[in-house]
Amino acid sequence: MRLVKLKRINLLYSNISEEDYPVWNDSSTYAKGDCVIVTDVEPHKVFESLVGSNTGNYPPDTCWFDLEANYPEWDKNTTYSVGDRVKVTLEKDGITPRFPQAFESLTDNNKGNYPPDDTTNWKSLDKWRDLGATNRWKMFDSLVKTQTVATNEIDVVVGFPLCDTFCLFGLEATSLEWYLYDGSYTNESNLVASGKIDNLQEPVPDWFEYFFSEIVYKQDVYVGGIPLYQNGQLRVKIKKDGTVKCGMMVIGRSYKLGETLFDARVSILDYSVKEVDEQGNATLRQGNFVKQVECDVWLYNKWIDWVRKELASVRATPVVFNFNNNSSCESLIVYGFYRDFEITIPSEPYSRCTIRVEGLI
Repeated sequence: MRLVKLKRINLLYSNISEEDYPVWNDSSTYAKGDCVIVTDVEPHKVFESLVGSNTGNYPPDTCWFDLEANYPEWDKNTTYSVGDRVKVTLEKDGITPRFPQAFESLTDNNKGNYPPDDTTNWKSLDKWRDLGATNRWKMFDSLVKTQTVATNEIDVVVGFPLCDTFCLFGLEATSLEWYLYDGSYTNESNLVASGKIDNLQEPVPDWFEYFFSEIVYKQDVYVGGIPLYQNGQLRVKIKKDGTVKCGMMVIGRSYKLGETLFDARVSILDYSVKEVDEQGNATLRQGNFVKQVECDVWLYNKWIDWVRKELASVRATPVVFNFNNNSSCESLIVYGFYRDFEITIPSEPYSRCTIRVEGLI
């Protein structure tokens, strides 16, 4: 079992153009529904204007998440006065969830006027909606479900100082190549190590499935054992004829905590929902899911304190757990956090650590 502590991504190059939308300009006036990108934050993000005549409002500072609008929910039966503030997280029917916004009353005796539909009695405090990372940055936004999409190849270079591991999640690719440089990647003489995976196709049980089943590719890839360099830069090329996708790329330093035992339990946590109407008719709405792994790990007794401290240092922190010993089972590679762990000391010279890990979307 290895634990990978993640380091901040310093993106040095990407072949993905960043032309999703125009770059936000503080002197431009935007209409409701206009979209812009902001490139002075990381990851670079896309924002949608929620109001008309939108001038000079810096998007990251004027959207819901930054306002932290902990106001009461708007109530159609409440009378509001000038300056009263509310939040709206439901559609007009009072049931259906909507993108949350904050509003301020412009009038007294303001009752029954649904804020998103009424610009006479309400003004929106949220000028922009955060739509997430740009296509170039989706693979670096800490969300596996958002994917950078390209044609034939994704080619990126990131800083790789004192790192020995990189991981790719949410892949749709057939092969990948990596190149490690000690110094600038623009100087080929700095190349010190490289590697490739020619076939990311999952194995099939027999020839019938080989010829007649849909091809399934690995979605999560762990590449470790890369030499450590203080000035390292890593180039990764992800390839596939047609559309290639990557949900997330992470880098870091790996630490061996012990040897994973047999009887590891692998499962998923499913966020799908069953909805039942008043007539008893059930509808299944498919949602996201994440991996879960529960297993026992052998470690030397002399490692107990060190392992406990390493795990404590990453509590409530996204990391990568690789429970493989000498294999490359994708199900045992998890980007997530541990729910809990317990170290049992039966006798010399080994102890057993039981750990439960939950993935992140």
